[in-house]
Amino acid sequence: MLHTSRILPSAALGLCLLVAPVIPVPDAEADGLFRRSNSGVPLLLRPLDRIAKDVNRTFRCRCQGLPLLRCPCQSQRRSVRGRDNNPAIAEAPAKGSAAQQSLPVPIDTNIIDASARASDLPRRVASNATTHTHAPTEILGKDLSQEDIEALQAVAFRVIAVRHYAFLQSTLTRLAAPPDLTSGNALALARKVRPSRQFEANDLYLAAHARYRVTDAPCGRACKALEMTRWEPQYGRCAVGARIGVIDTAIDESHPALRRSRLQILSTRSEDRAPSKAEHGTGIVSLLIGELGGDFAALVPGASVVAVDAFHSTMTGDTADVFDLIAALDVLRAREIDVINLSFSGPENRFLRTAIEQIRAKGMVLVAAAGAEGGGADSGFPARYANVVAVSAIAESFDPARGSLQGNHIAYAAPGSGISVAMPDSRFAFADGTSFATPFVTAAYAMTLRLLNDREQATRLITSGVRDLGAVGRDNAYGWGLVQYTAMPPC
Repeated sequence: MLHTSRILPSAALGLCLLVAPVIPVPDAEADGLFRRSNSGVPLLLRPLDRIAKDVNRTFRCRCQGLPLLRCPCQSQRRSVRGRDNNPAIAEAPAKGSAAQQSLPVPIDTNIIDASARASDLPRRVASNATTHTHAPTEILGKDLSQEDIEALQAVAFRVIAVRHYAFLQSTLTRLAAPPDLTSGNALALARKVRPSRQFEANDLYLAAHARYRVTDAPCGRACKALEMTRWEPQYGRCAVGARIGVIDTAIDESHPALRRSRLQILSTRSEDRAPSKAEHGTGIVSLLIGELGGDFAALVPGASVVAVDAFHSTMTGDTADVFDLIAALDVLRAREIDVINLSFSGPENRFLRTAIEQIRAKGMVLVAAAGAEGGGADSGFPARYANVVAVSAIAESFDPARGSLQGNHIAYAAPGSGISVAMPDSRFAFADGTSFATPFVTAAYAMTLRLLNDREQATRLITSGVRDLGAVGRDNAYGWGLVQYTAMPPC
């Protein structure tokens, strides 16, 4: 008992010595070995105190986008650029113009040929691997002057990047909000500081919900989805010469099903963003134009696709922000695209809505995934915008697919279950989700626009040939009905 009674006080004393360096102690004068320094730490424990302060400083560092243990705590440090500066495609203000002189940082057009940076991928992944961790709230400011920027910086906003969008004739500044502010509070603060300027959240959009079942045997021309839409190879040939735009994730262009396709891949992903995965984008593009003999069938293999990688990787999946999505629309606007496939969904955003209205004014058709249920009233965009063709998904039973968003904005239904698509690393899969219903309608427009060259006539033709499901006429689950390719006139 005497031995035990001595051990317990000793253990308690040891614990106190270990904890003492990280517990604030008020300054005091004392004698002996435990005399305190001016910082209030016993001199005997100062080595441990220095270690504790180093750890504390490291984890309190507020720099964004750098590993915690390497963070230099420089509030104005810009993230390391992990790829070469390729020639920009989007237009920028002329050198020396008033618009350019008013910008506090170089304009980031950052629209590049994705294939040109393939060899740089490992280095980019390493430098960007942590950019999505502890990301600050971001907002966008429209046509900000140098004076506007300085006023915002005075209340702790930080400029991340600036881009000029040719088709909008506007410049957007991407701003990191002061620490710990929500998006709503950051917008309120920015509007209070500069009430004459327009600000919006840099909202995030997710690749529409998808599930994959990897297979070694794609269904080719025997796919149930092709049967449901009454697709035949001759209908796909009607789209020869059509130009389709796709805004999506990265794409594995080395896949056997894409090697012979007419595919151009560009990127508008911001340089501080981590690369997205290639599953979603590869699947969407392969469904449109993939070709591999009789083993794999695409909807319109004779069409050309300009695919823009606007997505980045985050802890919650592949995501695109408004800043990069508008840049992708700008790229496609300059390339005389007939129809644009948008297999993603997110909240309403005024800046994105304006961009889509401008694209529509140029005569292009936008086809968007309805998105998944559960996002609330402020979800399902851009499919909910006026004059965007919204597509819902149906199962092989012709019932609405589980989770597919419904509403009075739905224009058409298309198969969204068991869709045969290509996957990275020469694989194939059966995919489910509204993402993969959307290309069926995109393909229908690509076919009809090549024949009619008028989007209103194309819409009437597609609508006249649908298979009416559910309630008679238009309804919230199927829109006008299931798209049927037999409605297309002969080439």
